[in-house]
Amino acid sequence: MQLRNINQKNFRYEEFLFSKTAIANNIDNEMELLKDINYKAYILNGVHLATTLQKIRDLMNKSQEFKDIIKNDEVIINITSGYRCPKLNELVGGRPTSQHTRFQAVDFRINGITDLQQLKRIALWLKNQKVSVDQCLVEANWIHLSVKLKDNRGMFGIFINNQFTAF
Repeated sequence: MQLRNINQKNFRYEEFLFSKTAIANNIDNEMELLKDINYKAYILNGVHLATTLQKIRDLMNKSQEFKDIIKNDEVIINITSGYRCPKLNELVGGRPTSQHTRFQAVDFRINGITDLQQLKRIALWLKNQKVSVDQCLVEANWIHLSVKLKDNRGMFGIFINNQFTAF
């Protein structure tokens, strides 16, 4: 299993590994992943995550209802944070148990939308599509999505200031 297996029609593995914080702190997030003892399992997680994100993007682009929500005819998902090695995760204030450190989570924005109510509408739309996720959380001004290979919890809600409100 190699990193290129993560690539999808609209996503490349580099997007999941890129981090301005890593660059600013001389952390090679990709190299840290490659030398992790759990590398193969994390790549499998990354393939599943990327495949799920591609399915979501395709669903959104096929839905006029969704395009009406975002007020745009094309859906563009911009990854803001994907895989984080433990050092990077600590630097950005992530929890030690963060799914980002296992390549099970991604934070993203859709067409640059950062408004909390708009993001909530997007997450609710995803919930209504019955997309299998572990978590789909509106956090500050982005959406956090996590998926596991099995036993996904199907959590949808808002997570701000360490407080979770389900919807």
